[in-house]
Amino acid sequence: MISQTAVLTAALYYFGWIRAHTTYSHFGVDPQLLGFSVTDYLMRSVNSVLPPLIVTGFLVLALRAAHRHLVLPMITTLSNQKRQLVTQAVVTARGIAALLATVTVIGLLAEEQVGAPLGPALPLTMIAATALLGYAGHLSTLIRQQPKATSDASSIRLRTAALLALAIIGLFWAVSSYAQHTGRAMAADRVAGLPNEPDLVLYSAERLAIAGPGITVDEIRQENSRFRYRYAGLRLLVHSPDRYALVPAHWERGNSHVHLIPISADVRIDLIAR
Repeated sequence: MISQTAVLTAALYYFGWIRAHTTYSHFGVDPQLLGFSVTDYLMRSVNSVLPPLIVTGFLVLALRAAHRHLVLPMITTLSNQKRQLVTQAVVTARGIAALLATVTVIGLLAEEQVGAPLGPALPLTMIAATALLGYAGHLSTLIRQQPKATSDASSIRLRTAALLALAIIGLFWAVSSYAQHTGRAMAADRVAGLPNEPDLVLYSAERLAIAGPGITVDEIRQENSRFRYRYAGLRLLVHSPDRYALVPAHWERGNSHVHLIPISADVRIDLIAR
């Protein structure tokens, strides 16, 4: 149980890191600068992992039900016509699997020309090819219904292990691609929603090199005030235990900065709800 928990935690951490890295790389920020903890990455993995796993679970249940209620009754009767139909389906499944496997290999070798345009669909082709090969082999065994020699049994076990390994790799790859897709979508939504987020006012004891579209700075002339400068027109992108990441309300990729402000007694932040 400890080893399974460790593997699951490592996988969720990886998917959370991919999601966070994709999102904040859109703003030009390396998540390592933000000092996220393991818990932060685990929390960010939830919306990247659950949808693919839920879809996979329901799909497996649907395919299992179709196998039990449609395919098995056809095989148990084993009339010549139905035997030919199932045999034809096995040959077709293997042909489709070979085609999908070829697309997967080409996508890996020609990543920019084929792999990038396919995007998340590429790992799905690998999963589909593996599933079709495994199911076709299972149907062939059911049709023959005869004991296997020791050498044949060893070959079947080896093939099953290889297909299972490929299926796990394909699922891991598919979830990683979905995490990247989620990260890009969240970055785009965040940019679009910045003008509607709470206004952020930054007070600083020293003048800071903060500038950008819509950002204003006022000097505080009140006596005995710890803070001498007031910055407005900012939004909070994210914060970590030791710094704030601030952006202009109308941030534009390639034209606007992300300001990393260390948390200290010389800095104060106020939020004004809109």
